[in-house]
Amino acid sequence: MEQLTPVTLPKPGKSPLRFKDLATLSGALRFSRALGGTEEDTVRVQQLAKNYLADNKSIGDIEIGRVPSGAVYDTLKDRIGVSSADVDVLAHETEHALRLRGTSNLYRTVLGLSKQVVALNNMAAVPAILGLRAMIKNKEERNSVLRVLAGASAVAAVPNLVEEGMASTRVVLNSPDKAKAFKRLFPAFAQHAGYGMVAPGLYLAGTKVEDLL
Repeated sequence: MEQLTPVTLPKPGKSPLRFKDLATLSGALRFSRALGGTEEDTVRVQQLAKNYLADNKSIGDIEIGRVPSGAVYDTLKDRIGVSSADVDVLAHETEHALRLRGTSNLYRTVLGLSKQVVALNNMAAVPAILGLRAMIKNKEERNSVLRVLAGASAVAAVPNLVEEGMASTRVVLNSPDKAKAFKRLFPAFAQHAGYGMVAPGLYLAGTKVEDLL
């Protein structure tokens, strides 16, 4: 998780911005200005907040923060962090907040472990392939192990990919401009998917290495 800092205008002593503040013109303007947004962003953010709060008043106290890049919902601190005033990105993280605040600790733990396993697996895949080549001389046996590792790696990535996909899908379906929302969110989902499939791809490639030499 990236470290969040409160989104504020350059005024000492400014209180943290909360989701319910975005439903007011002053709060939406503060958000937009702090993130380099436009007047259109201000209007869209205010309307988005009103729409969410109409059915989910409990999210009003979620703190809104700024991160250096991308966007994140911090489950531990119950904060949304964004790096731009893009309303679709804010909606995506709000969807995560709605889902994760209402789920069990087990589900949140599974998501956290999934991220950790994927990150470690991506770093360990190449050394593991080289190690197996040194330890298991029989090609069929080695490739069988690599296929098992590829499958296990793919399974480890599934929880977060499903969570990302569900959040993006809900944003697109609820957006007044579905094409624009899809265009904005799909690259981020594709990046998540690509990152999650690095290790499975490497393990499968490892079964073909000898054929390419």
